[in-house]
Amino acid sequence: MKKTNWDLRTKEGKLRFASLVAQKKYPVAKIILQEWLKKNPHDREKKFKTSINDFYGRLWVMLDLAESKDLARNYKNGKLEGMSIFSDGNDKLKFLNYSTFPIVTCPGAGACKSFCYSLNSLRYPGAFTRWLMNTILENEAPELIADAFAYKLKNPTYQKELKEKGFVTFRLYNDGDFTNLQTMGFWFGLLKKFPEVKAYGYSKSWGLFIRFVEEFGQDAIPRTYKLNLSSGANGMQELLRKKISSYNFVRGDFIAIPLPGNKKKNVTKINNDEKKYIYKVAKEQGHKKVMICGGLCNSCTRIGHACGSEVFDEYAIVIPIHG
Repeated sequence: MKKTNWDLRTKEGKLRFASLVAQKKYPVAKIILQEWLKKNPHDREKKFKTSINDFYGRLWVMLDLAESKDLARNYKNGKLEGMSIFSDGNDKLKFLNYSTFPIVTCPGAGACKSFCYSLNSLRYPGAFTRWLMNTILENEAPELIADAFAYKLKNPTYQKELKEKGFVTFRLYNDGDFTNLQTMGFWFGLLKKFPEVKAYGYSKSWGLFIRFVEEFGQDAIPRTYKLNLSSGANGMQELLRKKISSYNFVRGDFIAIPLPGNKKKNVTKINNDEKKYIYKVAKEQGHKKVMICGGLCNSCTRIGHACGSEVFDEYAIVIPIHG
């Protein structure tokens, strides 16, 4: 094998590496990762746990297990190599959620590659490793994802949410997207087994949705799932917009609009003039009903978050392109 010199500290290097993993080129990825770890030994004066070397070491084990078809060996209680498959959320997103690696798992991506907010988290080795872990699991052992989902829903946090609200909110693909029909079928089959879960997501894999419906029918997509058509899709997907918009599981458009001067701001800190600007742009694009995303999920309305609610079907929810 040729000398790689891939820098796994840079965005470009990480995306190239992730593409290899998504293509199931595990032996090559293992060599690249092993070379990097040799050239970048851990500073023994610093904490090893959760360091970049710790996460990359775990990732090497995952790649090795994937190559040998033995991922179940290091899986326990919703975790692989000690890393949780599902996330409990953060200050911005307070829902149970799941991610794979952005861009390399997004067949419908187009202009969004230039403003994908997920790439901001590439600097965190934990996020990088978890994204790749879940990408591997979808390709090799989705049954472990299913087990982890069932395990997570038994958590007191989600049992409390179920008791208080009558359902558990779940964001499918906080990062990443549906890559193929098999994965789509896996997720919708899993969600049908848990009708107490209200799931929603943002996707540009519109061609896959259409093929899925044509092959299995709309009833194969659970009524508890709502799809937001996110902006930035490639040209092939945009040709399908009218057809995908006609399906009953589609809530509506979710649009990222650049602020004047292409400046990027935290969504929660945009001022009234900037809100008026993106509202005006959305209206000029022909959207009759427009709602501005406040940036903090589940804080936009008194009846819950708009992106997962049929009450806001046909609304274009807009957000500024943000960093």
